[in-house]
Amino acid sequence: MKAYGNYIGTAYKYGLLTYPDHNMPYIRNKLRESFEYHTADSAELELIEGRKTIELNGEIIPQTIIPFEDIDGLTVGELGDYKPLRCTNNYLVFVMYDSMIIPGNNNNNTFNVKLHFQEPQEQGIIRFMYIIDIRKYEDVNIDEVIEEHLIKNLNKFNLQNRKRALCFLEKYVYENHGDVNRMIDKYIDVKSGETNKRIYSSDYISIPDRLLNKEIEEKKAEQKRKQMSSYPLNRGN
Repeated sequence: MKAYGNYIGTAYKYGLLTYPDHNMPYIRNKLRESFEYHTADSAELELIEGRKTIELNGEIIPQTIIPFEDIDGLTVGELGDYKPLRCTNNYLVFVMYDSMIIPGNNNNNTFNVKLHFQEPQEQGIIRFMYIIDIRKYEDVNIDEVIEEHLIKNLNKFNLQNRKRALCFLEKYVYENHGDVNRMIDKYIDVKSGETNKRIYSSDYISIPDRLLNKEIEEKKAEQKRKQMSSYPLNRGN
C-alpha cells in the first residue's frame, strides 16, 4: 500500500515522444490541433497560445516513448539535437502515460497452454502531452522546464493528471511530498502578492482535502477554538 501523503504512483510514467510528426494517427492529430500556420505560405508552424498542454486518452506503443530516466539532467537544447524527438522541427513532446504488461490468453480453450498461450504484450495510453519550445528553453534542464509548467498550470489539469503531475514533482524534482507542497505554496504566495488577493491552496488545486487543502483545515481549527471558548468555565459547579 502506498504511504499516506506520498504522491508516488507506480502506474504513472513519463518521457519524451519519439517521431511525433509520424506517430499513431490519433496522437498525430491531437498535436496538429495544437498548432496553427504562422505564415501565409504555411512555411512555419507556431504554437497556439494556451494549447501547450493536451489532455487525452490515446493508445500508444510504449516503445515510441523514451523514459524520463533516460533523459533526466539533459538540457532542452541537448535533447533537441536528436531529430527523432523533434515535433515540426522546433518542439519536444513530454508525455505522462501509463503502460503495463497485459497477459496473453488461450484462444483455443485447451489445457495445452504451452502450445496455444499468447505472449504477454506491453500496452500504453498517453494521458497528457506538453509541447516544449526548443528555442525558448535551449539552455534549461528538461526537469526544470517541466517543473515550472506543472506547478503554474496544476489547477488547469483534470484530477488524475494533477496526481500524475504531483508524482512527477516528487519523483524527479523534490526530495519528498512535503517539499512539493512547500514549493507550490511559495508559488501561490508569489501569485497572491502580484494580484493583491490571497489565493488559497483550495482555490488553486481542487483535489482531495488531504492534498494541500489548508483552508478547510484552518476553518475546522477555528470552529474548534470557538467551541472550546464557549464552554462554561465552572461546569462542575
